[in-house]
Amino acid sequence: MKKIMLAPLYSIFLFGCHYDLNWPKILKDNQSMLESLGGGYTNETFVLNHQGQKYVVKYLAMNAENLGVNRDLEFDFQSHAATKGLSPQILYINKDKGIYVAEFIEGDSLTAQDIQKEENLVKAIQLLKKLHKRTREIDYRIGGSPLGRAQDFVTQLRAMQSPDLKDIEEGYQKVLSLEKNLPYGKRQVASHNDYFSANIIHHQGHLKVIDWEYAGWASPYNDLTLMIIEDHLPDTSHDIILKTYFGSVGDEQRALLKRILFIQRFVTLCWYATQLSNTSQKSFHKEYRARYEKHLKVFQNSIY
Repeated sequence: MKKIMLAPLYSIFLFGCHYDLNWPKILKDNQSMLESLGGGYTNETFVLNHQGQKYVVKYLAMNAENLGVNRDLEFDFQSHAATKGLSPQILYINKDKGIYVAEFIEGDSLTAQDIQKEENLVKAIQLLKKLHKRTREIDYRIGGSPLGRAQDFVTQLRAMQSPDLKDIEEGYQKVLSLEKNLPYGKRQVASHNDYFSANIIHHQGHLKVIDWEYAGWASPYNDLTLMIIEDHLPDTSHDIILKTYFGSVGDEQRALLKRILFIQRFVTLCWYATQLSNTSQKSFHKEYRARYEKHLKVFQNSIY
């Protein structure tokens, strides 16, 4: 492996080597050559072709923590996954200026239609099990992570005087009523927390995971339920997911999945409500309003 050294603004050690391309100068000199891949409120993503090599460049929104993003956990968890060959390598970070550079991997994202097929769903869960091999021992309430995120979002939406606050408050009371029925656990996993088809890439016959912005320590059920929500998986997929992940399926597992799925649906609803309260861009507002209404209907029709 070629030995290079990282630019001085922010240093990260990966794979036993330092990377030392002068990224501030490279990005400045090639600003007009960046090819946009789109983005939202947490980052804008570009591809840079430099000296025959492609790189992913992200300019990070500085207020993304309002949407649950923790940059330290993002970079830590992605770097660890990269050492296992499960994610692109991070090459440069400048958190102060909100710049992130990673290797570019050729491949196509899975789609929600792909995940609907049992063969692909099983592969996605098997990949998730590999990601979850990084663990920590801690006593915690299994649904505590989404409950905490729900509380943070509700607090923000109250302060913003969100026009959707009535629906949010009603949903929050239902979510809180679940807390006493959630068991405790002793092992948390390094969760991606945005694990669904669009963030899973086919690369050289293998699957890799991108976009680690919401990474954090949590129950395995966090990633399992978020995939169900984002890929609109039917109830018939639940036993496939549980059996692939845990090796067996029981009534307690089904019940716990259902409870955390209900909480995660509420967190997703709050995320869109927060986006709506933060944005004045008409294109984003129209898109997120439609998504909010769709998730609201699903949440209100859910039974826990």
